[in-house]
Amino acid sequence: MTNHKFIVRFLILLLFFCGISCHQTMYASESAEAKKPALHPLTGRPLSSDFLWDPMSASFDTLDPVLTHADLLFQIPGQNGFHYYAVWGESPSLPSDSRLAEANSAAATFALSLHVPYAQDVDQNLSYSLLPRFSFDLTAGYLKEEGALLPMEENAPIFIYDSKSMTYRQENMPGFSWTNVFLLEVDITCSMDGTIQFPVDGGTGFYLSHGAYEEIRWQTYPDENRFALRDENSEPLMLFPGNSFFMLIPYSLYG
Repeated sequence: MTNHKFIVRFLILLLFFCGISCHQTMYASESAEAKKPALHPLTGRPLSSDFLWDPMSASFDTLDPVLTHADLLFQIPGQNGFHYYAVWGESPSLPSDSRLAEANSAAATFALSLHVPYAQDVDQNLSYSLLPRFSFDLTAGYLKEEGALLPMEENAPIFIYDSKSMTYRQENMPGFSWTNVFLLEVDITCSMDGTIQFPVDGGTGFYLSHGAYEEIRWQTYPDENRFALRDENSEPLMLFPGNSFFMLIPYSLYG
């Protein structure tokens, strides 16, 4: 009987100390989670406590210095060069520019609208919307072809990688640099009158970051206002925190 009482008391004490240990572990976990800084919804970088989620978007027919501050920048082929569409995740951080306020209607609903320029059939609405909350994690990821160079054709844009800042730039775009570069492949056709057409439903492409690249898949969901980026296995693409540059390119431009 004595042994039985001893065992019962021992078990009670063991459960008591286990309960304290579990409580301390849970408290430490909750404290760590509470101390974990919030992340910028477009760049994945830590935010200050006074961050205000008030996105702003604007479109430009030519490059403008204000675009260097964009969190997301899209370069779309147009009839006379390129069309640029930019998104900023924090309006107060932008340089003052009255043109931005005029072009901010799309961002009022937290949606990014990309309008296909110079569409042949004007009656058809060939624009689609992308919500800033993409279907991938804005946390440090990985690249399958680490250290590899993207094979290029003669007329392919050249992206120069800076190992110190871990960003990419183009010689014809001074002042611009990006942590993530997305080359989205589409069927681009140009008619005799200069009209440019391309589908916007999705395709293949390349993701460049940290001096490496991997092939990806991209797809738009107009009904859901969603834009998805995936790896070759159709899994959600992991990104490195930072700003991102998107460029629509014809198939087989690289390699």
